[in-house]
Amino acid sequence: MLDMLAESVSCYQEAVTLNPDNSSIEFGNDEAYHGKGLSLQFLGQHRKAMQSFKEAIRINPNNSNIYNIYNSYAVSAYTLALKEEEPRYLEEALAYCDKAIAINPKNFAAYTNKSSVLIELERYEEAVQCCDLAVRIDPNNFAAFFNKGQALKEMKKYKEAVTSFDKAIELKPKDAACYFAKALCLMALGRYREAFANFLETTEVDPGYAEAYYWCGRLLEAIGEKDDAWFFKRMAISLDPALGQE
Repeated sequence: MLDMLAESVSCYQEAVTLNPDNSSIEFGNDEAYHGKGLSLQFLGQHRKAMQSFKEAIRINPNNSNIYNIYNSYAVSAYTLALKEEEPRYLEEALAYCDKAIAINPKNFAAYTNKSSVLIELERYEEAVQCCDLAVRIDPNNFAAFFNKGQALKEMKKYKEAVTSFDKAIELKPKDAACYFAKALCLMALGRYREAFANFLETTEVDPGYAEAYYWCGRLLEAIGEKDDAWFFKRMAISLDPALGQE
């Protein structure tokens, strides 16, 4: 897969080289740079991907597909911000999401991407609004329901967050992160049995989810079931030794 993506980067670059004046009617250099950027994005080379997307925009700012290029740029900027802990890229990602939305207000992906950025910026109410707009356009948008749940959780609106996570789980029943986030909310609401069941479900979906085993152990410990608690905590520590220092 990685070899194929690397080859596609070379092919797109060759297309640009063979069409120096951007005179090809069938396939312009803007499309070549967009394709190259997407391949670089999949390879995890987000800085280079952003350069390619910018070049695509420079060559043809009136491309009918321009909002998708803005979206692609926003995704790479957001990912780079998290990967390299560079907050300035979050503001850049936000700006490109807004550009995509301005061109195509029904672009649910841009609203979803924007909500992810807003959560990182701790602008939770705005994130919830973006998620609501996204699901209004696409009612089956798992990421929007998940992001809304995350934003509500950060706002300590745990009951509403659980409702949002439940909708996300209906759409994607095998997402471990969703069960885990829901379990944290249930625990905050004092619904410990339900929280335990969701932490346990997390481990069934993803047997390597160390924190879920850890919280199963903590909940069992709290009700005096120390033998079972030790089993889960031992599992957690085997997967992530740092949890043994908690």
